[in-house]
Order: sequence, then C-alpha cells, then structure tokens
Amino acid sequence: MEIFQYNIGGSLLFILYVADIAGITDRHGIQPHFYADDAQLYLTCRRTEAIATASRLTSCMDEISHWLASNRLMRSLVKCRIAECEMRKQQSGE
Repeated sequence: MEIFQYNIGGSLLFILYVADIAGITDRHGIQPHFYADDAQLYLTCRRTEAIATASRLTSCMDEISHWLASNRLMRSLVKCRIAECEMRKQQSGE
C-alpha cells in the first residue's frame, strides 16, 4: 500500500479539484481515496514489480505536483508518507 497526501487548503476547493486529480491517478493506474482536504493513493504489486510500481507512483506524484503548482497550490511535504505492507503466503500445515 502506498500513501501520498497533500493539502489544498479548504474543503470547497478540494471538491472542485478532485476530478482533475482523480484523472491523473487513473492514468497511472493508482486508486485514490479523497476525504476532507487530503487524498491517499493506493496501489499494489508483486514483489517482482516493485521497481516499476515505485516508478509509476513517482510519475503520478510528479504529475500531481505539477498540476498543483499550475493551479497555485502546494503539496504538503510534511504529510507525505509511503507505507509498504507485505503479505506472505501461508505454508501448508500452518
């Protein structure tokens, strides 16, 4: 699971901009979750796809940052985090 957060300074503005940001995440194959004035981006991958997935996330974050800057908005770097979760297959007999 990957999480990317930013703040655009108000719920009304957030609602107006969500559609554009959702379009960006869709182009990168990343699932967004929007709430209040923040967003979380989720994606999954197999261990063998980790480098390509990280590149996809970076490209998406760069595009969102560019979009925010072009709309005179800023990403909140203090709130940006990446969380990784790993699931292991259970061995038979466990």
